[in-house]
Amino acid sequence: MYPKSLKSIHKLGQKATEKRISSAWWSKRILFDARPADHLWFLSTDFPPGEVWDAYRAYNEFLSMQLADAGLDRQSARVRDCANRLFFAQLLNPETGERGLKLVRASFCHYRHCFICQWRRSLRAKAILMSALPEVLRKYPNTRFAVLTLTVRNCPIADLRQTILSMNRGWQRLIQRKDWPAQGWIRGVEVTVGEDGTAHPHFHALLMLPSSYFSGAGYVSTKKWVQLWKEAMRLDYDPYCDIRVIKPRLASPSSCDGRETHLDAVFGAVSEVAEHVTKTEIFEGVSGAVGYSAKAEYLFHCEPDWLREYVRQVHALKFLTSGGVLKGIFKDVREGEDKDVLRVGGKASVEDWLAYCWQPKLRRYARKRDAG
Repeated sequence: MYPKSLKSIHKLGQKATEKRISSAWWSKRILFDARPADHLWFLSTDFPPGEVWDAYRAYNEFLSMQLADAGLDRQSARVRDCANRLFFAQLLNPETGERGLKLVRASFCHYRHCFICQWRRSLRAKAILMSALPEVLRKYPNTRFAVLTLTVRNCPIADLRQTILSMNRGWQRLIQRKDWPAQGWIRGVEVTVGEDGTAHPHFHALLMLPSSYFSGAGYVSTKKWVQLWKEAMRLDYDPYCDIRVIKPRLASPSSCDGRETHLDAVFGAVSEVAEHVTKTEIFEGVSGAVGYSAKAEYLFHCEPDWLREYVRQVHALKFLTSGGVLKGIFKDVREGEDKDVLRVGGKASVEDWLAYCWQPKLRRYARKRDAG
């Protein structure tokens, strides 16, 4: 779950600072927030996961600038001011005596393309699914999981919304077929950008498959998936499709039987899927998907006109859906994210809180050192 390269993110932040240092609001924020590092305690030093907060907040700095260049000033301000201050409670583990930090208060923008808010929604979605998995596997002990990818040809960015809506209708026709094999599914949308500036929307879905799927007439080959998707979308060409079965990974030698349990294997598969709910391509090992807006490199390097149109095209579209025995599992992802993600797992008074402020020049969260 940690970014692949914090060094590259800091370089990106440096580029952002050089680009905007002359702007009034940016200069004021640097002069106000930047203090000598020896006067500060860094969140990443106090709390190792703080590196992730630093990374996403650095990405938000640059995204805010891109949105401003696209003329989306209101959205730019929301992203710029997201999570400027984080309040953590100091919690003591009574068994080990170790001190830990738990986020208890922060102000988030809840903007669809904000990297911090996307990341938090991803954590919320995975937590919901993981809590439901044991009961699902108890009812369906022999189920297997697979990641299905369905695509169509690239479309002009101005046609992106209609293309995604058309794909949604095609998906409904697909799952209503008598030969639809999945007991349950989670499906999301990914959008990438072609070299010619066209948009490439496609689906990634996690399928719950019965054990009988892999033997007998119920098996659907990749070639058959191409035909099924072509018919569902009513296309005059063969679209690219791919399906990959999730296999248990080898466990550590210390495990009792040398292999992961079924639940552990599914946890890994779902992590791959749920990260795509809001994926920004700085997670390690991401391959499956469940809908996010667009990869970070596209939002950072696209032309302002493309970004402005992209934001307009995907506005209010639902990128994460589920069905079958998993139907409705994510219905409260956004509504309950603050309550659940900020819940404190222990007792702590307000006096135990630590306040970390974002330092734009240093591109890190930090708090002021105590006197003495």
